[in-house]
Amino acid sequence: MSDAVGTWNATLESMIGTMQVRFVISESNGQLTGEASNDSETVPMLDLQQTGSALTWTQDVTKPMQLTLKFEAQLEGDSMTGTAKAGFLPGAKIVGQRSV
Repeated sequence: MSDAVGTWNATLESMIGTMQVRFVISESNGQLTGEASNDSETVPMLDLQQTGSALTWTQDVTKPMQLTLKFEAQLEGDSMTGTAKAGFLPGAKIVGQRSV
């Protein structure tokens, strides 16, 4: 089983402010799936892949504006750090912890 599986509570710090995001990641038949949610919406985590401690995915959001975000995160035990990038916009910092 992938060590990415679980519920992750994360903070995303972007140029438009700080957002609280929950990532719920599951695994079935060796395939990772997940969804990301905040107060505004819940969206699927697309192309979710783990290579070693690196986790990557994309997600389409509509709030606060319509964007496709590309995530790159590193997992270390129950901690997640990384960035989310939308096109030419500056990357947003992600820091998260797995729920127990």
